Amino acid sequence: MASVVMPFDTAQRLVGGTDAVKPERDVLVQVRPGAARPIGAQAPLALLPEAVGRLESIAPPDPLTLRRAVEGNVTTLVLVVSLIALTVGTFSIATAATAGVAARAAEIGLRRAVGARPRHIFVQLLTETTLLGAVGGIVGSASGIVAVVAVALHNGWEPVLDVRTAALAAVGGVVTGLVAGLLPGWRATRVQPVVALRQ
Repeated sequence: MASVVMPFDTAQRLVGGTDAVKPERDVLVQVRPGAARPIGAQAPLALLPEAVGRLESIAPPDPLTLRRAVEGNVTTLVLVVSLIALTVGTFSIATAATAGVAARAAEIGLRRAVGARPRHIFVQLLTETTLLGAVGGIVGSASGIVAVVAVALHNGWEPVLDVRTAALAAVGGVVTGLVAGLLPGWRATRVQPVVALRQ
């Protein structure tokens, strides 16, 4: 089938009248990645130079901008999930330490009876919870590194690891254990030596 390309005004004059010929409503322009914005800005001028305002150009977002937005959203999501996990871990360590204080009341009372001061009991409980948090932070950080490397190698990517983030995760575990041990440690200092005699 033969076709002729001509200006729209010429086609209107040939068929007679402005309502006889309707222009296409949508024009799809395929471009290379990253060129959508510049081409979108110039397309109305190229398609209808005599009435640029009658055309509306809609260009998809720039891939780099879209990637940064997605990365920002993913980073925020991971941060929120990490904070929730950290809070749950803190309460778990605190609950375990509190249960340990109740179970070891006789031992703590005996230590008080033989001369241990409340600060000694407090430091002991705080050290235990801090070590527990440190082990959790190190194991979690190591698991994260292994997971990142495994996923990257499986997909043929180059693994990118930030040593500072891994170290920060381990330090976060230490801080979590330290904070979690404050209340149980204080409760342990309230145990009286007479408790050892009741057992």
